[in-house]
Amino acid sequence: MQRAWMQQPGFALLQVMVIVGVAAVLGFALLAETSLQVQVSSNAALAARADTLAESGVNLATHYLLNPWNAPSLQNGYWPGGTNISLGGTVTGTIDVTVAKDLAKTNEYVITSSGKTGGSSGSGVTHTATARVRVQPGLKINRAVSCVKPLSIASFVSIIGNVATNGQLTLMPFSSINGTAYASSFDNRGAISNTASIASTDPAAAPTTASIQMYQNYVYTDGHLYPRATLSAAPSFAIGGGVMDQLGPTTTPANPAGVYYYNNTLTLNDNLKLNGTLIVTGNVILNGTNIEITAQDGYPALIVLGEFRTRPGKSMKIAGATFIGKTIKPDFGTGTGTSLTFNGAVLFGDNGAIAAYSGAVTIDITKVSASKLILPDLDTSNVRSVTVLSWK
Repeated sequence: MQRAWMQQPGFALLQVMVIVGVAAVLGFALLAETSLQVQVSSNAALAARADTLAESGVNLATHYLLNPWNAPSLQNGYWPGGTNISLGGTVTGTIDVTVAKDLAKTNEYVITSSGKTGGSSGSGVTHTATARVRVQPGLKINRAVSCVKPLSIASFVSIIGNVATNGQLTLMPFSSINGTAYASSFDNRGAISNTASIASTDPAAAPTTASIQMYQNYVYTDGHLYPRATLSAAPSFAIGGGVMDQLGPTTTPANPAGVYYYNNTLTLNDNLKLNGTLIVTGNVILNGTNIEITAQDGYPALIVLGEFRTRPGKSMKIAGATFIGKTIKPDFGTGTGTSLTFNGAVLFGDNGAIAAYSGAVTIDITKVSASKLILPDLDTSNVRSVTVLSWK
């Protein structure tokens, strides 16, 4: 009876339908599993990309803390971060970075970086990395004049900005310091806005002739190493030549910071313009007019291991930081009628002095951008570095 029923024509069709139904269920299950695996794989890829972006944001912040002149903006001397930062058209996703200085701990910063990336469906993944770093920025100049030993300033010198010396400060009549003067003791016969005792925790910061950076090879902002250029003769035309002698960055040979080196005493004559750095192992003799040196960001304008000597009726303007190993003084007789202007800062590496009859000397730290006074490599004994204290 049962066997006869199974032999009915409709039973075969029922068997086929059951088999097709089971196959369909299995097929849908397999498709669902495959789709889920694809989604999981996509989410894992997005998460990995977001992690990488977050880590890149921390690395970008540490780079700007070490190289603030490269930052798109500065707030209180450091890069505060930014939103929706793109790493280029080939990198999918953006970064939000916040940099906060820990006011209770010297040179420590908290960096928060969020990497954001999205999927094809419009969903997104955000991962955040937080790091605490300690930055040793190297030399950052915040005083118009700094001297590691006693400092003597003759008449007819005007200084706008703070002055610091680890010894006695002597200021002669007709000279002025429009700022706070820090010293161990004072012999003040001029005009000083304010005086304070130099603190052992905040001494006058200046390189010595032994630790000054000579930039034989230097790392430029593009991360590559370049050699300085050596001058074989004085970079100046004869007096009255009527042509501006210009020196600066070059591509052949590659010297992008425009660093020039002279191994002897160098006499500067008329019509010299240098956009970069001049390094002289001997003395510099000012023997011309229309002379200008303008530093690039992150580099000094002038390094003189010997003396800076002036001659009568000459003029020179320097924009940036200047290091003088010894003193500013007349070359012979007096520097009457000479105008020597430092728009930036002057650092003395020995017993600092601007001697009598050097001419009218003006040092004004307010006349130059802060980026020209951040010189992390200037003092080889004060090397810049960054240390990661924690990461999560």
